[in-house]
Amino acid sequence: EVISGYFSDHSYLSGGYGESVLFPESTNDIADSLIDSNLSNSPVTISGAGTGTTGGRIPFGGRVLSMEKLNQITEDNLSADVPSISVQGGTSLAQIAEYLKRHQFFYPPDPTETSAQIGATIVNNSSGARTFKYGPTRDWILGLTVVLPTGKILEIERGKAHSPYIASHPQPATKNVAGYYSDSKQDLVDLFIGSEGTLGVIASARLAVIPEPSAKIALYLFLNNEQATLNLAQVLRTHRIPVRPLGRTFSLADIPSSPKYYSQIDPLCVEYFDPRALELLRKKVGNIPSSAISCLYVEQWNEQENALEWWSKLLTEYQTVLVDVWCAESDKELNNLKEIRHNLPVAINETIARLGQPKVSMDFAIPESSFEKIYKRYLIVLSKTNIQWLTFGHIGDCHLHVNLLPKNEDEYSQAQRFYMQLATEVIISGGTISAEHGIGKLKHKLLEKQIGINGISEMQQLKKKFDPNYILNPDNIFKA
Repeated sequence: EVISGYFSDHSYLSGGYGESVLFPESTNDIADSLIDSNLSNSPVTISGAGTGTTGGRIPFGGRVLSMEKLNQITEDNLSADVPSISVQGGTSLAQIAEYLKRHQFFYPPDPTETSAQIGATIVNNSSGARTFKYGPTRDWILGLTVVLPTGKILEIERGKAHSPYIASHPQPATKNVAGYYSDSKQDLVDLFIGSEGTLGVIASARLAVIPEPSAKIALYLFLNNEQATLNLAQVLRTHRIPVRPLGRTFSLADIPSSPKYYSQIDPLCVEYFDPRALELLRKKVGNIPSSAISCLYVEQWNEQENALEWWSKLLTEYQTVLVDVWCAESDKELNNLKEIRHNLPVAINETIARLGQPKVSMDFAIPESSFEKIYKRYLIVLSKTNIQWLTFGHIGDCHLHVNLLPKNEDEYSQAQRFYMQLATEVIISGGTISAEHGIGKLKHKLLEKQIGINGISEMQQLKKKFDPNYILNPDNIFKA
């Protein structure tokens, strides 16, 4: 009973159990724990804050390694050419944000769950709304201290060691956290990022950070035409000016190319709410315009005092379909608008609790060239069901969350069939079945569908090199 709280997370995966929970207080403690577990052949499941949605921290036997006491910011180097801070793996995103704000800096990936621990966000390559401009966690990790399952401690600096893994399957041209990372750079740091804790424990990390700008705006754009909303989102994609440390390269899709380019428009995020999402949100936020069919939420942080004038010029082109605009310019106002966005998952969870069935939620991302075509396929497929559903999320990254909310077991089974049907459409388009939440213990079949049996076998062989006894986070990503 004392340790049962470590046997669950936000995934609704039930049945977790374990024999003990260990609380290391140093990197050497982690190493000692893993050495002992290897000698006794005891599985070890790494436990973060429990915010994951794919069952990654849920143990099925063996020991739990809780990172919660490794929660210190150990160093900052904010005056360097590439400003950075060093943090222990159990430090929460909220701690990091609070520390950096005192020094007028911020950590750009900004994953949504602020209670999440940084180590967990690294092994999941977490992202959030501002990934649209700043990229996911991977792009902001300068170095790692990793404890291997054998107890060996690695100090890894970006650009100093090569990854031994080269995947034979193609990598999606989207946000992607489906399996081990492979690209032409083959940096060892990148192999551990997104590995879902199967290759090593993140004891500490050095994070690149950037100064917090003084000027900020946030906008809710309510429209009465869904196609116009999709069109506006596409225009805003062409205004993205990416920011990454160390001059990491961009694709051509990252370069502004709009025929009508508004030079002072530079959004951090572009978030979408479909008609059903807005309807559910109205129950939490009473003043949403009744005539609004869909909505975009955008943020922009920069030093341009006349940015709102440029937004006004752009929105003039949509005046016939634009119902209302909410605008925030202060931190307090911006936080209020951001909280409205966070009210939607709360409303979904309340609906789930009332219906008594798990939701079926999609974490799919689609290449930009295929986005509108595949999204319209979503709508055709979902129009054939009476199950309550809605769509919202990171439309700037072509990464929307479709949520099916079944009210009984028959609807749940039907929702699972729709899920697999849409996953197939996404994979055929060159997209991914996991853009930010990982594979965990729930998406093995989907991963095999995306990368094939050979792709799974390649990853299993790599894990064997790092973890000969398969003790660390067993059954995450693939079956042991």
